Amino acid sequence: MAIFKNEKKIKIVPNKKIILYIGRINHKKNLELAINAMKILEKYHLYIIGSDEDNYLKKLKRLAYDI
Repeated sequence: MAIFKNEKKIKIVPNKKIILYIGRINHKKNLELAINAMKILEKYHLYIIGSDEDNYLKKLKRLAYDI
């Protein structure tokens, strides 16, 4: 799983299908659900790209690293 702000380059993980989210990164988008879904979607790699609102990206990164 990779969470980036939009100015970073993305490294594609070989042999995995991609789930891509592009948009505002805020709590209204319920991105926690997508991150938690990665526990059972082992053949997929989630990319979240967009502008961070209200320091929400830090929360998502902590959640992703805990998985």
